[in-house]
Amino acid sequence: MLLKDLVPKQAKVRNKKQLLRFVHYLLGREGLINIDYADFNTVFSRASQIYYGYGYAWSKKIKEGKGRRAGRSALRRLVPKNKFRSVILNISGGSDLALHEVSEAAEQIYSCCGRRANIIFGAVIDKKLKGKIRVDVVGVW
Repeated sequence: MLLKDLVPKQAKVRNKKQLLRFVHYLLGREGLINIDYADFNTVFSRASQIYYGYGYAWSKKIKEGKGRRAGRSALRRLVPKNKFRSVILNISGGSDLALHEVSEAAEQIYSCCGRRANIIFGAVIDKKLKGKIRVDVVGVW
């Protein structure tokens, strides 16, 4: 199956070409917990609408309790609360990434999902992101 065949024809997407670049970016990252083609295939198989985005937060702000910004900015203009059926969540950070930073960003995403949403999680250590984290989200209605 080709990457372009991953997104169902009936799914509404803001920009299909940009979504495929975003998916390619996530698939090409080697990490602690990898997101693979099968994860996207599972999530996209029953998609009627697909939303995607990313956000950044700086470790210093997270330590001060202001880390929810990354999760919020990744979902800022997506869908109302409790609407996602499936979510792929990838959190990237430098070698200084702490578990509580990952947890805080993941909680923000979880709050935007329904109770029975399927959440697939990935984590990547990226040396270029020293002192900050990047939260990538693909949500499916």
